[in-house]
Amino acid sequence: MSLQRVIIALTAFAAVAGVLFVDWRFETHIGSLLLLTALSALALAEVYPLLGNLGFRSFPATGVAGLVLLFLARGGLPLAGLDSFRTVAVVLTLFACFVAGPLVVPMFRAGAKEADGREEFERAATTAFGLLLVWFLLSFLLELRLLPMGLSLAVLLVLSVKIGDSTAYLVGRTVGKHKLTWISPKKTWEGAAGCLAGSLAVCLGLGIPFGFPWWGMLVFGTLTSVAGQLGDLLESLLKRRAGVKDSGTLFKEIGGFLDILDSLLLAAPVGYLVAVLLLV
Repeated sequence: MSLQRVIIALTAFAAVAGVLFVDWRFETHIGSLLLLTALSALALAEVYPLLGNLGFRSFPATGVAGLVLLFLARGGLPLAGLDSFRTVAVVLTLFACFVAGPLVVPMFRAGAKEADGREEFERAATTAFGLLLVWFLLSFLLELRLLPMGLSLAVLLVLSVKIGDSTAYLVGRTVGKHKLTWISPKKTWEGAAGCLAGSLAVCLGLGIPFGFPWWGMLVFGTLTSVAGQLGDLLESLLKRRAGVKDSGTLFKEIGGFLDILDSLLLAAPVGYLVAVLLLV
């Protein structure tokens, strides 16, 4: 692992730890909400160009604005006194507006032609797909954070998945010999096993002191690790089809924001489900 990769990882860890400390100290979820919103918006901004490489045009600004508003509504309205049921109703209505909006506006645009309709439907569908891929899946991380003991659960999920990623990288590079899938030739079964071991070590090592049962942590760690690896492969498939190595270049060899969040795309809903059924 290069020095640059280590520096970036430590810097990101320090930033996230600082946000979580503020949340814990002031008993709020605002820090987590703003951090998740910002990272998700930047990841979605990388998704639309990837889909564009595949020939699917979109309305990127509409999609990113929609994601930001949806996250802020879900996390902010409860602070204004709205109960969870009504908050979710508002969020779903907003999502419907951002899906249908690109189709409604052209109805009243001067000079719009009937022949433009197909392109508008395709762009609206692609915009909605991006929202579902990033906002909907990562919204489960916010839902997890809003549960009782949600801060502990969110920390466990993120740490177990990301440390599992790092363990997979190290094990795969040192002893990996058996290729996992054609989607990502560098991934191996040995790395996948290392990922699972790393995730379980985090869940058991931190989850039990947090007050969660050991058997619940075994289930939580196992299922979220598998889901996290599938989320990583899902993004790898998208990048392979789009003909790019990374979703972005901001973090050099690590890639972009989507590369950082990819393993959480499927781990977040799975972790939320396990938490609701077994842990809270």
